[in-house]
Amino acid sequence: GWRVHYLEGPRSLHPVTPALLFSVAPGIAASDVYVCGPAEFADAVVRAATRIGVAGGRIHRESFSL
Repeated sequence: GWRVHYLEGPRSLHPVTPALLFSVAPGIAASDVYVCGPAEFADAVVRAATRIGVAGGRIHRESFSL
């Protein structure tokens, strides 16, 4: 099933790291990852997911600027 995780407050309180992604999605390495958001955020998610071991072909992104 799906779960939504809200990270409230400034981004500096919740840096997108491999540890953060793993804490909200322990099975992430074997999953497809979909990310949509500002380019800086999307880049951080892609970097963290890649470090965890998500294969590049399983990372799907769409970014925009504010």
